[in-house]
Amino acid sequence: MLVILGIITFVSLIIFLASYLTDPRRLLNGFLFNTFFCLFIAFCIYLAFSTDIVILKIITIVPVLILLLSISTFGLFALCVGLFLNARILMKKESRRFANSLSLILAIFLLLLFLLRIINLKQFLPMYFEPLYGGSYLIIVYFFLHLTNFLTAYLLYQFNRPKYNQDFIIVLGSGLIKDKVPPLLASRINKAIDFYWKQSTVASL
Repeated sequence: MLVILGIITFVSLIIFLASYLTDPRRLLNGFLFNTFFCLFIAFCIYLAFSTDIVILKIITIVPVLILLLSISTFGLFALCVGLFLNARILMKKESRRFANSLSLILAIFLLLLFLLRIINLKQFLPMYFEPLYGGSYLIIVYFFLHLTNFLTAYLLYQFNRPKYNQDFIIVLGSGLIKDKVPPLLASRINKAIDFYWKQSTVASL
């Protein structure tokens, strides 16, 4: 069993590396890495508790606690706080359009779900509303997993360092606010200008 789990974990690592090295911008990379991480934790747990090595058991506890915290109520509450902060930053740097308010709406929905769970609204609902109430948790789990994959892909992309031999630089736009460049777009433009000058410096050496 240990050998089979080890082979599956190794294969998942190879698949992730193949996808990441082919295109580090893929959102799929987050899902593949999280899959490998979960399999690796399962492998470490099985290995630790099938042997008498105490140090290995202690080392295994740390990633397990991280995983449990991330999928527990604490993880969802941290997600709610992060969404509020993201909405505040986005609406401050950009306009208060509906598209920029989606993270705020999701955060409010999460907060309401927490409050309803404390109140235990289920006991006041008719029987035929229970599937709808339970379905809301499935929606939250879906968003949580999707956002986790997105954040993992974002963190992995930070390790990508493009070479200073690019023929062109593409700057994604975000619209103008009263014919003025918003802070978000300005930061992208400045990043592109900084990359251009670094590339010019390297080329002249």
